[in-house]
Amino acid sequence: MTDIDEIGKTVDYCSRAMALMARFGIDPHPVHYEVWYTYAAGTNADLTRAIDNHLQKNGNAITGEVSETLWRQYCGRHATNEAIEQASEQMAGHIDRIVEHLERAAHDSNAFSNALEGVTSSVEGETDPAALRTVVARLVDASRKMEAKSRALETELETSVTEIKRLRDTLETTKREATTDTLTGLANRHYFEEKLQRAVREAVENKQQLSLILGDIDHFNAFNETWGHLTGDQVLRLVGGCLSENVKGRDIAARFGGEEFAVIFPQTGLKGARIVANHIRQTVERKKIVKKSTGETLGRITMSFGAVEYHAGERMGDMLQRAERALRVAKMRGRNITVGEDELGQDATVPPPASASVRGAA
Repeated sequence: MTDIDEIGKTVDYCSRAMALMARFGIDPHPVHYEVWYTYAAGTNADLTRAIDNHLQKNGNAITGEVSETLWRQYCGRHATNEAIEQASEQMAGHIDRIVEHLERAAHDSNAFSNALEGVTSSVEGETDPAALRTVVARLVDASRKMEAKSRALETELETSVTEIKRLRDTLETTKREATTDTLTGLANRHYFEEKLQRAVREAVENKQQLSLILGDIDHFNAFNETWGHLTGDQVLRLVGGCLSENVKGRDIAARFGGEEFAVIFPQTGLKGARIVANHIRQTVERKKIVKKSTGETLGRITMSFGAVEYHAGERMGDMLQRAERALRVAKMRGRNITVGEDELGQDATVPPPASASVRGAA
């Protein structure tokens, strides 16, 4: 392929990316542009699949917030790793300098001790005033030099320690941003999957129980269409707060994607997971949705949950599939309920009711 062909393809991808952002009303921010250029070019299969699934599930609509989340999950990992590596290298450099400072301080201290020993030897038996003044002058000079070196060392150490603290904060912030969903403050999908894999390994190694719930906001697409995506984001933040309120300790709550949420329950069986799912569901149902711009009450929202327990020997994907199936059954049985995997053998063909879960909305 010629350079002209490559340029032509690049221009085509740029045009398609800009057209997609304009179509969905997404600001042409560099982060958003990277997502949609990558999508147009088809160079990241996971990103392409995630966008296609979101569009199919959400009535061919997507927001800038979702675009940013997708960047963090599928595009921003390399940048995050680079930032962490750079901060780590800088921190290591400062630590090396601190070691050098301390080694130099030890050398200076030995030199000062040797000088004192020399002064002591010179003073012993000496009675001549002039000679004593010379010895004292040497002592004062050595003391002043040592004091100056001590002050310089203290300044250098303070500078290095301050920089190390700054770099440590940078590392913590970078790691937190890499694992957190920016809209809800919960763990993001990538972090959730890492933690679930670890939880599965620990459950197998320690022969402990492990459970998982997968939840979905009922009729969220209809809510977005009625009240707009900004209010929809407000709902997502509210649900994130409800999960944070009810999920404590070693349990991990995450935004699974779109309007789906998940919680990992290490050392917990199906019964315990179902109890927490119902607590979350009831907490969400009690919340009133108020449109911030007008103060208008938009009604209430509900959630449906599927709850499953890990089966020895199964893959993580199998556990997630069962959770998704339990969630679908909860939707078909009328929504605003929790269905455990122990109920999946029952008739799950009952169609969902026509009434919306956003009650009281105009």
